[in-house]
Amino acid sequence: MEQDIDPIISSSLEGTATKEELALLEKWLQKDENRVEYEALKAMWNDTGKLAALSKVSVEKDWEQVSSRLIKGERRSFFPAWKIAATLALLIVAGGLLYYQLNYRQIEVVAQVDKQLLELPDGSRVSLRKGTVIVYPVAYRKERQARLVSGTAYFEIERDESKPFVIRTGETSVEVLGTSFQVENRDSAVSVIVNSGKVGFYSRSDSLFLVKEQSGRFRETRGQGVLVQEDADVNYLSWHTGKLVFSQAGLEKVASDLGRHFNMTFTIEGETSKEKWLTADFEGQTHTEVLDEIGLVLGVKYIIEQDKVLIYAGE
Repeated sequence: MEQDIDPIISSSLEGTATKEELALLEKWLQKDENRVEYEALKAMWNDTGKLAALSKVSVEKDWEQVSSRLIKGERRSFFPAWKIAATLALLIVAGGLLYYQLNYRQIEVVAQVDKQLLELPDGSRVSLRKGTVIVYPVAYRKERQARLVSGTAYFEIERDESKPFVIRTGETSVEVLGTSFQVENRDSAVSVIVNSGKVGFYSRSDSLFLVKEQSGRFRETRGQGVLVQEDADVNYLSWHTGKLVFSQAGLEKVASDLGRHFNMTFTIEGETSKEKWLTADFEGQTHTEVLDEIGLVLGVKYIIEQDKVLIYAGE
């Protein structure tokens, strides 16, 4: 934590911060890692009742008891008084730190592969796309929550009527009781696709309620954020389900969906190729197997160079 932000955080938690201090704090909180740290400190502050003040009061109270015994001649050891007070203080601080570690420590996970599985403290499951970053507490207390810093995650949330589950992405939040859905946070845009149940999708000034086969999208431009409801495209879940479905789909959409599914860049050469239409289903196939089938059906060819694919009209 930056040194000059410490007193501002303390003032904000005490409710004594000035407008200027709150503005500085809000600017500092724009970074996801800072907000995660602040939320953990705020939760500990609210739950423990001002740990620092408590530590001071406890030490003074205990020291009064110790000193009164020393004055009355009940001295049982030869340790100097200041060592006893210091020991008491260290024990209280250590206890507070241990309590924090056991209850408020944040875990950050960076997915190393596609479909990396993660189980949250309440038993909810998350499947992460490669490169996705997610942060969540080691234990849930007043709130079930996680922060999707970046990337794509598919959530299967355990139902709990008394405690909604909240996924935060910075500018938006997703709130559910128990359902399955995907959240993507990438390039200042957030999208939600619902596979089952009902999902609340919120920005600072707007809200959407989505059900199965519906999706919502948030994009911020010029400081303005807009939520838009759309019909869900099942191919956006293909990285998780392994299924690609095309029904009279133009080659441009096919190329776009394949690129997202395989994490590759697809380019179409020539206007003739763009006029092709595809109806087909694929499941669990490699990119070359899919491209071979498309080539047979549409009469196109392809060239692959590392993670780039060029599709062009066949002779």
